[in-house]
Amino acid sequence: MPFLDWSRHPATYSLQMIMQETEKLKHIINTLLELAKAEGNGQDQGWSVRRMDEILESVQEVVSKMDERYKLKMDYSEFPENEAMLFVNCNEQLLILAICNIILNGFKYSDNQAVYLKLTSTGQKISLQITDSGIGIPASDQSKIFNSYFRGSNTANYEGFGIGLPLAMKIIETHKGTIRVSSQVGKGTIMEVVLPAAYAAHHATMQV
Repeated sequence: MPFLDWSRHPATYSLQMIMQETEKLKHIINTLLELAKAEGNGQDQGWSVRRMDEILESVQEVVSKMDERYKLKMDYSEFPENEAMLFVNCNEQLLILAICNIILNGFKYSDNQAVYLKLTSTGQKISLQITDSGIGIPASDQSKIFNSYFRGSNTANYEGFGIGLPLAMKIIETHKGTIRVSSQVGKGTIMEVVLPAAYAAHHATMQV
């Protein structure tokens, strides 16, 4: 019997694509459910102090399941010597979903080129810089990208519903954080998520 390369078989390829799209749809549904649950129960439910680098490990695992083409490059070159500076008060599942939404946007609008995520901390703030080399965001659109259902003027060739970034912003704001945008058309986008560090609260707990 001749050897069959199933990776090139049309039926196998179609099944693989269906599985990948299912993972993406499941991510959107989970985002909506977790956000609805958080709003219904209040911020005290499911919140704890967690290390940001451990949260990012979970983010990388989720992203890798979405699509085998996704290459998320982690940058820990400015990892703080004092690891207590990495702690953040969060709803872990919501925060993972928000960060994933931003990263998935980076992959989509850069045609699946690598996306880079850099972690830094000043002790007062924790920063995540998510950088892609995609189509970029026109200056006239940048103030609108967090509006529900808004699609950028240069995204006609890309599928989407205009809900990923608004959901991410809502979740980050729930964490008392912000998202900053820097982008140039044709060169790419940097999304910076800035969150308050839980260093003081964690340090006080350690002294008890």
